[in-house]
Amino acid sequence: LALVAGVIGGLCILQCFLLLYLLQTERWHDEIGWLAKFGMHDMPDCELVAVIYMDLGICIQLYIFSARNKRFFFQTSEAVDAAPLPSPILCAPVCGALLAATLIGVYWPADVALGGGNPMKGCGWGPAAAVWVWCILWFFVIEIAKVLTHAVYGDKSVDELFMTPLDEKVLSPVDMTDEPGEHTR
Repeated sequence: LALVAGVIGGLCILQCFLLLYLLQTERWHDEIGWLAKFGMHDMPDCELVAVIYMDLGICIQLYIFSARNKRFFFQTSEAVDAAPLPSPILCAPVCGALLAATLIGVYWPADVALGGGNPMKGCGWGPAAAVWVWCILWFFVIEIAKVLTHAVYGDKSVDELFMTPLDEKVLSPVDMTDEPGEHTR
């Protein structure tokens, strides 16, 4: 479980830094023209903050649906060891958080600052649409990585993945209940 969480979290961080890199690199205009069509070229830093905020907010919420299932998120048959459909008690707050992250990223006023760092200003609906497309594409990439991780490592714990039989023998607890000098493992 920890390994799958590491894969999901690591890829989430990777996609976020990749988006930031693409938005800050001058040469991306020629390479990835679809982002420019959404108005994501020459964005001021305060709007980049809104884009990254939306990216993280949307991805984190989408990965709630990914992390709850060993299979692909759309597989809901318990016969194949998949999780059942998410309940409304789960879906309602996730959808609310997705809506809130999107509206905050689109409409955040430039004159309202929270804490230090770069100020944030709403980026508009064009960049918000691009962030949604980006997040959904990466959601499927991460789904594939999650299913492959489960297929390769199954239900093994992190200890089982990184400890050899020799480590288990050496690091196993010693039973001190026997006679002195006769310790068993």
